Amino acid sequence: MNFVAMIEFQTLCVDDLLRLDDMWRTVTDGLGAECAMRVAKDLDRHDRYVWIVEFASHDEALRTGALDRLQRLADESALRADGPAVFHHLDVLQQPVP
Repeated sequence: MNFVAMIEFQTLCVDDLLRLDDMWRTVTDGLGAECAMRVAKDLDRHDRYVWIVEFASHDEALRTGALDRLQRLADESALRADGPAVFHHLDVLQQPVP
């Protein structure tokens, strides 16, 4: 079963957060952290964004999240957000039909 972490945040500094997203991809490269990641803009709420990260499993997400480098990036992201992020941890029940 796949696992999805969804992080909602508000910011006026989206370019800074997109650079951090690029850094996230760089620090996890070669560490076996297999995931699909997207950043999306909420069209209904001004300056709201969502990070959507899909892992093979909840265990894989926990292993990746335990990396010290990722914690530092999460701290940097929090400094650029306008308020606290909202986290959603989701087990995927059904995959899209190809």
